[in-house]
Amino acid sequence: MLNDGKLEVAGGLQISTAVDPCSTGVFKLDSSSNLEVAAALGIDSKISFDTGSALVIDHYKLFGQNVGTSGYAGSLLQNFGANGTIDLKDFSFTAVINQTTSIHRGVLQLQLTNSAMQAATLDFQNSGLGAGAFNIGKDSGSGILITHA
Repeated sequence: MLNDGKLEVAGGLQISTAVDPCSTGVFKLDSSSNLEVAAALGIDSKISFDTGSALVIDHYKLFGQNVGTSGYAGSLLQNFGANGTIDLKDFSFTAVINQTTSIHRGVLQLQLTNSAMQAATLDFQNSGLGAGAFNIGKDSGSGILITHA
């Protein structure tokens, strides 16, 4: 799926293949909407959250480039703040042992590791987070839920 404009998600959208790596557009998640992606290897797309919206990532290793390293580049998550949730479906909740953040050029990078030797990385627009901290919890399956409050 190629998105070079603004794709507004009202309700739900499941991308069972991959977001085209050349995409430069915005996925705008309306209130209480849900976007599920199998893979998004590009670095120029954006995902913007409204209240109660959710991003479900089927394969955390396929969400950006150089996942789990300091050279990570991926979709920019905007207006996340207290607005939504991110579900990493295949990242084990078992013993999330480290959660680090760093800020560079207005982008806050969240890096998670666990005792299963998995490492996931996400880029957030820092100005859209507001005060608070990331919270990690178990989802309804074998993955994790990320919120910010």
